[in-house]
Amino acid sequence: MVLRRDGGGLTVRSPSKINLTLDIRKRRSDGFHDIETVFAALEFGDDLAFAIEPDNALTLRVRDCTGGLSTPLPVDSRNLIMQAAELLRERAGCRSGAAITLWKRVPVEAGLGGGSANAAATLLALNNLWSLNLGRDRLTEMAAELGSDVAFFVSGVPYAVGRGRGEEIEQIPSPLRLQVVLVKPASGLSAGAVYRAVEPGDTEETTRMIRGLEHGDFADVVSALSNGLQEPAQRLSSEVSKVCDAMRRELPGRVLMSGSGTTCFAISRSKREVSRVAERLRQQRLGHVFVTHTL
Repeated sequence: MVLRRDGGGLTVRSPSKINLTLDIRKRRSDGFHDIETVFAALEFGDDLAFAIEPDNALTLRVRDCTGGLSTPLPVDSRNLIMQAAELLRERAGCRSGAAITLWKRVPVEAGLGGGSANAAATLLALNNLWSLNLGRDRLTEMAAELGSDVAFFVSGVPYAVGRGRGEEIEQIPSPLRLQVVLVKPASGLSAGAVYRAVEPGDTEETTRMIRGLEHGDFADVVSALSNGLQEPAQRLSSEVSKVCDAMRRELPGRVLMSGSGTTCFAISRSKREVSRVAERLRQQRLGHVFVTHTL
C-alpha cells in the first residue's frame, strides 16, 4: 500500500484480493482450519484518509460508494478499522488520536478481503502518522490477531501463499499481471457458515499455482484454479452457482469463487476481453460487475 501525504494527514488506497487457490487442509482445535491459499491483490479497493485528532479520540466516518450494495457499516469497535487502531495504540503504549474516513467500494461478505485490507491500511497509516516506527514484523503480528487475511495486505506484495489460518505469508514473485472481472451477487455469505460446511481435503493445486505464477505461465495458472470452499458455498447460495455458470459460458475454465464467497471472478491476459465480458454480464443482471487487475 502506498501512503500519501495530504496536508497534515495521510491517504491510502486499500486494495482487495482474490484467492487463486484455497485448499482446506484440516480443522484445528481452536475452531479454525489449516489452509493453503494463493492470494492475488487487486487494484479495485477502498480509500481511507487519516488525520490527527487533537483530543486523542478515535473517530470513523464511512462514505458508502457501493451504490447500496453493502449494508451500513458500524463505526465503533465492531469495525476492523477501529479494532486495528485500538490494538496499535495498546501495543505501542500510545494515546494519540485519529479521525479516519473510509470511502467504501469493496462489498462486504464478498470473499474479497475488503475489511481485512482496511485493517491493514490502518496499521500502516497510523504507524506512520503517529511516528511509532514499528517494524513490519510487529505490524504483521498484530495483523494476525485481527484476522486471517490481514497479514497479506500488510505485506504489500502482489501475490503470496498463505498458510496456517492464512496469516503465514510468503511472497510469490511473478511477472504476470492478470486482468480480472468480478461479479458480486446480491446475497452474501458468512465465512463461518461456509467453513462449517466444508470437508477438508488433500490437494496439490496451490503448489501448481505457485509454480505457474513464478514461471509466468498463464495456462498453468488457469489449470490450477481451485477453491475448496466453492462447493459448500454453492449449497448455501444458489446465486453462486448461477453467477459462476454464466461466467463460464463467457470464459470457460477461467472462473472461480473467491474466498468464502459470494463473489466469482474470471481471469484473462486481455483487458479488452474482460471489458467485453463484463458488459455482457451486466446485461444479464447477475449482480454488481467490476473490472480490475492484479497489482
